[in-house]
Amino acid sequence: MLRLVVVGLLAAVCLGAAETAPQEERARQLGANAAFELQRVLKSELTSAIQAGGPGQAIRVCAQKALLLTQGIPRLMDVPSMTVKRTSLRWRNEMNRPDAMEAKVLHEMEARAQAQEPLEAVLRLHNKTYHYFEPIRTTGLCLTCHGLEEKMPENVRQALDTLYPGDRARGYAAEEFRGVIHVSIPQAVVAEP
Repeated sequence: MLRLVVVGLLAAVCLGAAETAPQEERARQLGANAAFELQRVLKSELTSAIQAGGPGQAIRVCAQKALLLTQGIPRLMDVPSMTVKRTSLRWRNEMNRPDAMEAKVLHEMEARAQAQEPLEAVLRLHNKTYHYFEPIRTTGLCLTCHGLEEKMPENVRQALDTLYPGDRARGYAAEEFRGVIHVSIPQAVVAEP
């Protein structure tokens, strides 16, 4: 009898794992798509701003629109119950300060980056919500406002000092780990076939 119970429990665990794998894959794909869309939208806005008024204009766009654009990704993707956030251990906007879970993932990724190990997206299930974390690395465009201060134009430094008095997000080098895009997806969303 005990053997039947154990076999039944093992079968239930295996079935649960089989059901979880497609959910995890859907959550991972949805998270990756949201991170891609956010990067595409932000890059487009910043590139347009730089072309229209230089890096100083891009900083103003970041200050005025980046948070709204980030929060708009779930509507753009027609998944209103999803949330999207950019965060870093060295945040610029106080609204992007990491919570405890984000800080833990950021510290783990930072340790991997410092050990020169590859950085990959992370997916975690917590409280019936999938949390997808896409690492962000600095690129040429990022370095305009997040690079070394001595290489920044004076008007960029002044705009950053004015708009972000508590700024921590300067001094990065090319391809350096900067933070994550955190996409939260309710498990119910990915449980649907």
